[in-house]
Amino acid sequence: MNLMKTILVVEDDPLIFDFYHELLVEHGYQVLPAFNGNEAMEQLQHRPDLVILDMLLPKIHGRSILLHIKKVARNLPVIISTSKIGMQDDPEIRLSNQVKRFLHKPVAPDKFLEAVHQVIAENAHKNLEGKTIQGCYLQQFIEAGSSGAVYKAIRQETVVAVKFLSLKLEYQGINSAEAEILCTMEHPNIIHIFEMGIAEEMPFIVMEYVEAETVHKLLQKQGWISLAEACYIIQHVAEGMELSHTKRLLHRDLKPSNILYNRSTNCVKIIDFGIARLMDSSGNAEVIGSPYYMSPEQCQGFALNPMSDIYSLGVTFFQMITGIVPFDRANAVETMLAHIQAPIEWPQKLVQPIPDSVKNILNKMMAKEPNSRYLSMKQVSLALQEVQVN
Repeated sequence: MNLMKTILVVEDDPLIFDFYHELLVEHGYQVLPAFNGNEAMEQLQHRPDLVILDMLLPKIHGRSILLHIKKVARNLPVIISTSKIGMQDDPEIRLSNQVKRFLHKPVAPDKFLEAVHQVIAENAHKNLEGKTIQGCYLQQFIEAGSSGAVYKAIRQETVVAVKFLSLKLEYQGINSAEAEILCTMEHPNIIHIFEMGIAEEMPFIVMEYVEAETVHKLLQKQGWISLAEACYIIQHVAEGMELSHTKRLLHRDLKPSNILYNRSTNCVKIIDFGIARLMDSSGNAEVIGSPYYMSPEQCQGFALNPMSDIYSLGVTFFQMITGIVPFDRANAVETMLAHIQAPIEWPQKLVQPIPDSVKNILNKMMAKEPNSRYLSMKQVSLALQEVQVN
């Protein structure tokens, strides 16, 4: 399995090309440059894993390149990067099954990288359906994201979920002690992990299969979540994380996409411990995580403790009840600086009434200084229970 993926960037604007190039190289990709249509045609012979295509090019139009790709490399995915509004509605482009995403210039770095990671993951794993890996028959591809791809599978007559992790982003040295804790944690609000390992050069996690969707998907559908429902979800996440912290295991990536929720059954599950670390381990002091949700100390690469997970859960709670994250700047670096320096700014116009008691909880969860926050997830859970009772 070739771990370094090659991306052909077809872009005539040198500033935009440099922007794409810097981000891709920084995240472990090899970049093939093409500043016009002729160069793009030539670079296709190097068999890239993905094409980022500007449709408005000199010499040869992007449409011609798209048709050529269809002829010579039918399985090559394409992300169209354009400043033209409505291009995704063009029938000729829309009907091309090789076009996986549309990015409208100027595109934010996180949106750009998310699209690239997802398309690469989808393409890398799409042919695994029907195969048996580590005793798991991969029945159905569910989804792919920046952290890897997830399948519904059958293992010893039991339905499970199998996640294949991105080596670059996720499986960065989970040691045997961490893996053992993850596989032995039993809590109704933590996804149960049966096995972790590497098969066919791919890190994987076998876990329980739950009929639910992520809070991230709920937010995409409806924008925000009612206060009562949000309090219920966050309280149960806090209860699950209390067990994890008791076992000295930090999640380090709590966010809406790592929380499963089923409205009909009231099931709440924490998922994706892919970058979890034991407290006081040497792996704590590194800048890793999701910039929108990282604690100030996490943004600075300091050693972490349970209060860092409390901060990330606070950001998640804030987003659920307001529809926005508290800090959203032009790029990841500026967003992390805001976590470190900027005060929380509540939206001038709230999507729903938020009582002062809830604002106080959130302000405490997201305090800049770790020791000014709640000192345990149990304290967070009790504070939310009191709000719901009152």
